[in-house]
Amino acid sequence: MKKVNTVLILSSVLVVTACSNSDANAGNRKPSPERILQFLDKDNDGRISRAEAASARKKKLAENFDFIDKNQDDFIDLAELNAMRRP
Repeated sequence: MKKVNTVLILSSVLVVTACSNSDANAGNRKPSPERILQFLDKDNDGRISRAEAASARKKKLAENFDFIDKNQDDFIDLAELNAMRRP
């Protein structure tokens, strides 16, 4: 009986671990502001231009560019991305 319980517990741990590391679960999380900046900042100047935002696969950033660009400098920086982050 003890051996069966141990096997069941280990099986459960493996299933939970596999599910938490799966690509399906990773797709449900939003990328961090740092990751967004790293991915879209093609010229590595530490900010996202309108052109870089327009090149994104999802167009939400480009569509909301003026709203996100709080200081109106025509770039989105990490501070502005962090300000848009929802808890």
